[in-house]
Order: sequence, then C-alpha cells, then structure tokens
Amino acid sequence: MSAELRAKLQEWLCSGDPVERAHAAWRLNQPDTLMPTPPDPPLIPLTESLELLRLVKLCRYRSTTGCGCSGARCGLQSAIVSHRDCLDCVRSYGAA
Repeated sequence: MSAELRAKLQEWLCSGDPVERAHAAWRLNQPDTLMPTPPDPPLIPLTESLELLRLVKLCRYRSTTGCGCSGARCGLQSAIVSHRDCLDCVRSYGAA
C-alpha cells in the first residue's frame, strides 16, 4: 500500500461518513501481501501472441468447428485443448 493511500485511509478513519470509516478500517487491516502477483503462466507479449495466433489458424490438426471460445479439438492430442495449449504447441513445433 502506498504512503499516499495509507494517509488517505487514516484520514477516512476520522471521517463523519460511516462508509468511509468502515472501508478505511477494513483496508488498513488487510495484510500487505494482497499485492497483485504476476499471472501463472506469464502473459505472452502481444506481438508474439498475434504471430502465434496466425500459426494456430494455419495448423491442419486444429478443428474449425464450434464457436472457438473454449479452444479447439486437436487431432494430435485427440482432445479439446485450450488456446494456451495451441499457442504453446505452435511455438514449439510451428504450424503443421
């Protein structure tokens, strides 16, 4: 928590507004470990992602049926795979 935010919350603890007081008390009692953590696995840079997506669309083992919102059926794995699985596959092997 930044020093500015902590100062504002300390100010709100003395506020006449019960909502501000309750919010400030709750936030100040939270552990400092609530900082956002990097996503696991890390995000793919946009330019790399767009290039990989182009390769995914060229892959002959990827099905083209369905809406595409939950990945695709992979002929190599004989299963429905996520977008991340497709991206990792074309990153490693290229478009088949």
